[in-house]
Amino acid sequence: MTDSSTTASSVKTGKKGLLRKRIGHFLLWFFIIIIALVLALAGGAWWWISQPQSLAQIIQLAQRYLPAGQQLQATDVNGSLRAGGHIGQLRYSTPAITVDVDNATIGWSLDKVWDRDLQFGTVHIARLTLTPSGVEQPKEPTQPLEQLTLPLHKLVVPFAVDEIVWAAEQPVTVTGLQGRYEYSASQHQLQIAQVQAFNGNYQAQITLGGLAPMPLTAELQAHIDQPASEQLPAMQADAKASVTGDLAGADASLRVQAQVNPRIGAAAPAADKKPSATQQQSAQALAKAPPMQANVDATVYPWKPWPLGPTQATLQSINLGAFLPQLPTTLLNGKIAVAEAKADALAQAQAAHAVPTLAPPADGAPPAPALLPVPLDIAVDITNALPGPINQQRLPVTAVTVNALFDGQRADVLSGSSVQLGDGRLQAEGAYRLADHHLAVQAVLSAINPALADTRLDSAPLSGTVQATSAQDAIDFDVNIRATPAPVAQKAKKPAAKGSISLPIDRIEAKGRWQAPVLQLSTLQ
Repeated sequence: MTDSSTTASSVKTGKKGLLRKRIGHFLLWFFIIIIALVLALAGGAWWWISQPQSLAQIIQLAQRYLPAGQQLQATDVNGSLRAGGHIGQLRYSTPAITVDVDNATIGWSLDKVWDRDLQFGTVHIARLTLTPSGVEQPKEPTQPLEQLTLPLHKLVVPFAVDEIVWAAEQPVTVTGLQGRYEYSASQHQLQIAQVQAFNGNYQAQITLGGLAPMPLTAELQAHIDQPASEQLPAMQADAKASVTGDLAGADASLRVQAQVNPRIGAAAPAADKKPSATQQQSAQALAKAPPMQANVDATVYPWKPWPLGPTQATLQSINLGAFLPQLPTTLLNGKIAVAEAKADALAQAQAAHAVPTLAPPADGAPPAPALLPVPLDIAVDITNALPGPINQQRLPVTAVTVNALFDGQRADVLSGSSVQLGDGRLQAEGAYRLADHHLAVQAVLSAINPALADTRLDSAPLSGTVQATSAQDAIDFDVNIRATPAPVAQKAKKPAAKGSISLPIDRIEAKGRWQAPVLQLSTLQ
């Protein structure tokens, strides 16, 4: 009995061992086949991405998976996914913008891609055209960045674009863009070696940390060499700017410092006509003025609806017409200061400009976001040493003095704020609340001569008061303006300009309400 039991047990043990061996062999061959298939697929994929048609095929594949409303089209595509290639024309369009790429050459190396290291050869584009659709698109609120990292250890992209065109209603062309982008150790680095636009050459070096607090350092340099024309004088200018700070989080702040030192020459004389008396006067005043320069030191809140914080800016002999022919010829001097407002000054201003209490938000409605981390005290004191009428490419304002407070929800213009036109002056004060667009303003006109704004207007100087209040879409106004007759002898000395429009104003008294498209008047004289 014992021998029989032992023999039976040995047989069962042998069968189990044989079964385990067969299962082991089966699993071994199964994994060998799986590995072989994976290697075959990897080898096939590696072979496929090296084929000269693979770049075109992957673009065709991407076309099928774009979100609704987006399109991707490409022609004359040659090259592989493994080494890059050439794209004759590529168009990517969304409801907001169309991007056209002409003659793009792209190259890269995948030798270290398994180590998450991707390096491009120079990405060269002959022409890049950006065409906005002009259709207003719903805007999503901008969300603050918390971090900006890539799933790579290293990425290097040198690039060059011969021409970039912003094909909007007023087109802008930028040429000769050359630079290099590198991502390494969770840090972004962008270097713009050169780019030409607006008769200038620009360079930039930008470093941004990918992880919070995302420290940002940027240095920008510019040299402008604008030749003389009939509209604009010759100008050479060196400008530099720096940006430092942290970019992560809703309370991020950046410090921006900039200096501009232009050197202005003379405008080119017209070949077929003499300069007008106004042009000669402008040229003489510009020649005698101190050198043009501007300095700005500002705090910027990139994720706040109102981005400008404490700021100091000084202007000396700034001629706006030297930068764009559409702007008037000026000689601006003065300062702009934006500082943190004191609580008592803010309380006094808001008490002086009482406005109706704002209705509380509906149940469940979120409170209005804070526009500013601190309230601002804004002071503007600028003079214009070359005033003149608008129809002679001048700015009629002689001086501007503004004192205002802004707490992020309402702006208060304080008493003493004024705009001077020649011997006349416009003084104003009031308040404006953003939430319901409530406006309350009072203005006093003192001997304002309309001819100083436009020589085609012939009128005696105007004095009086204007009051206006508004809420939502309605404006209530009360206007009381009277003309100050000029002496008869002065009228005889200075006849009305040719083509002028006579404004025989004795007085204007009007009181009513404007709510588009309806105008209601209770008083009109």
